[in-house]
Amino acid sequence: MRARNDERDDPGPRWLTETHRRLDLPAPTPRSFCEVCGHALTEAEYRSVHEHLERQAQSIARALHDESGQLLTAAHLALCDISPDVSEAARKRIDEVRQYLDSIEEQLRRIAHEIRPRLLEEIGLVAALEFLAGSVEKRRGLVVTVDAGPLRTLQPTIETTIYRVVQEALNNVTRHARAASARIQIRRMTNALHCTIQDDGIGFDVDLVLNSRGATGMGLIGMRERLGILGGRIDVRSAPGRGTDVEVVIPLED
Repeated sequence: MRARNDERDDPGPRWLTETHRRLDLPAPTPRSFCEVCGHALTEAEYRSVHEHLERQAQSIARALHDESGQLLTAAHLALCDISPDVSEAARKRIDEVRQYLDSIEEQLRRIAHEIRPRLLEEIGLVAALEFLAGSVEKRRGLVVTVDAGPLRTLQPTIETTIYRVVQEALNNVTRHARAASARIQIRRMTNALHCTIQDDGIGFDVDLVLNSRGATGMGLIGMRERLGILGGRIDVRSAPGRGTDVEVVIPLED
């Protein structure tokens, strides 16, 4: 994997030149519409919608983590109460049920984190990406490595955007790429944050797929809109049999 040190147009390796697509993000042109009246959303309105959705995600994640955790604890206590009054065979079955409950609790914790990663707020972007990588590896069998240089302090909106884009890119890898491994590389340059998600999967013809299925099928519209708020861009490079390379660039203030 290559890290770019500037924002110059880079056609990439020769085999990629025919299968590279930059998804330009013209900020003045809104891409979303109000579901009630149908008018195009301004950047400020879209930002407000985006923030509202993040608050909803936080609420759902809290319910999954806290309220479901309380219910599972109550179930454990109920099993403890009845365990002394049953046969040895029944106690063995109760122990199996406890193991299932433990697995459910772990899965809910991971899902809650992916919906709204508390680690972003607690210990930062890199730790959240490492947790996400471990979760994907455990659930999907895809080996994911995180390679991050010193990032210093980033705005919360930038951290959330990078996390969501990486999350969607890994979803694409697990759904479509038939890959054995993926790598997330993130670097802070002088005036931009560069993040690359690379996989060793089957690859695809970028123009053919985007023209036939559109950006919707790969979640690119959501990525594009999130990045557009921050003035960022996304590049997709791929070719059949060559894997896929997704690069995100977000400008940073000095």
